[in-house]
Amino acid sequence: MKDYQLRVEEAKSRDVGKKIARIPRRIMRELDLESGDFVEIRGFKGVAYAQVWPSYQEDEMRDVVRIDGYMREVLGVGIGDIVTVSKAHNVAPGDRVVLAPTEDFIPHEYTGYIAEHIKNEMLNKPLARGEVILVPMYAGALRLAVISTSPSTAIYITERTDI
Repeated sequence: MKDYQLRVEEAKSRDVGKKIARIPRRIMRELDLESGDFVEIRGFKGVAYAQVWPSYQEDEMRDVVRIDGYMREVLGVGIGDIVTVSKAHNVAPGDRVVLAPTEDFIPHEYTGYIAEHIKNEMLNKPLARGEVILVPMYAGALRLAVISTSPSTAIYITERTDI
């Protein structure tokens, strides 16, 4: 399996919380990736999964990956650190995912609505057990820990995924 060592750069604000990794098109071709495919990113502390999109024009000739702070936290890396990026082969459609708020309490009467909102926001996005995700809400965002996933450690959210 091919992989690349890339230097971490900060995600642009429009990509924050969206599980997007931006890498140069030439590297996407080398890894046999199309826009929207899943990549596995390995850091000092762990592994994160993201959808890959082409880098911004200013990054095309640089060996960089732009990821947000939530993925950097899971990976245990900072801006300027090196991560390993490869095509993800083990991301399965999710049957079930259990999420827990990291900060705020969610009243029981809102859990059904929030689960549906999360599904809409995270549709076709990859998740892995142990990571923290950000889900946009009305006046901000909800930080959620991925407690468990089924059928495998890495899944992507589908219309049928039970949240």
